[in-house]
Amino acid sequence: MNIKKILSVFLWHNFPSIAISISHDIKNFSTIKSYIKFLKLLNEITILKNTNIESLDNIICKNFCYYGIRHDIDVDPITASKISIEEEKLGIKSSYYVLHTANYFRFTRNNIFTYSKKVIKKLYSIQNKGHTIGIHNDCLNDLIRSNIDPKKNLFGILSLLRSHNISIKNISHHSSIYKYNAGNYELFSNLAINNRLNFKSKNNNTYKLGLLNLSDFKLEYDDDCLVNPFIRNINKSDLNKSDLYNFFNNQDKKFDELLNPLVVEKKQRKYDYHISFWGNNRWTLESFDASSNFIKDTRFHSEEIILKFLNTGIIAGNKIVFDIHPMYYGKNKFRTWISKVIRFLK
Repeated sequence: MNIKKILSVFLWHNFPSIAISISHDIKNFSTIKSYIKFLKLLNEITILKNTNIESLDNIICKNFCYYGIRHDIDVDPITASKISIEEEKLGIKSSYYVLHTANYFRFTRNNIFTYSKKVIKKLYSIQNKGHTIGIHNDCLNDLIRSNIDPKKNLFGILSLLRSHNISIKNISHHSSIYKYNAGNYELFSNLAINNRLNFKSKNNNTYKLGLLNLSDFKLEYDDDCLVNPFIRNINKSDLNKSDLYNFFNNQDKKFDELLNPLVVEKKQRKYDYHISFWGNNRWTLESFDASSNFIKDTRFHSEEIILKFLNTGIIAGNKIVFDIHPMYYGKNKFRTWISKVIRFLK
């Protein structure tokens, strides 16, 4: 292990805020105070009711619109822990997904993993606030880099967390299709793109897909809910039946200028709208169309537009998933200062 790698591991395990400030450009990130303000505005929308994300499946209500919040912890367990406290104060329950390959969580030596007890304690604390903990699957990373069997890998991390009284029934999948030529979800039965049985990675090795089952790991809920997904570009004219598109088509044209190609994915319809936060005034809002195709819209919108949609564009019975990465609400004075110093030195 070279000096740069040793320093990186040291920072991620001991000073993750510094590591984040070095590795990410946080100038467009927002603050925890901004998130609290947003949650309070959500609470003022009388038609909205909160629940844990895995409960959306079974809720049937004609009078309200239920929403769940998904947090992929990714690189920022500190902010995740802080916002879990604020959510508890507001009576909001969320689902937190821990990335088992994250540098702050795992030491690796000779393909033997050791996990941070500090992070495990944070996860247990988050769970005790009424939130649920799930695993953010990135087994393809270890399969491709170190030839570690995904089934053995996933069993190992789940057994460790459960041995510390962390109840894990949910899984989500770390984005990987462009990095590995396959999605982490494709490791599971019936979720491979076009039902393919294997794929060739960028290192030209071939790996099998579809060999895992949720039940093998005592997992009950897959947050991504993909079913033989296909992706294709579509024109705006193809969306004339979409309430979501019609709503945004009547907004300020400056948002339309940010429009990238829209795509469609085939998903199980467990909710109606998917709202994601990517930094200060950078929100995306996606939906299902009349044929249950999932419309991915990569335009950015302001928080004001998102709140306007929630106040006027939804109807009773709708279900919404908010995808909030804690990192994007992790901006503070210390991280800003470190980031500026790093940019100056570069």
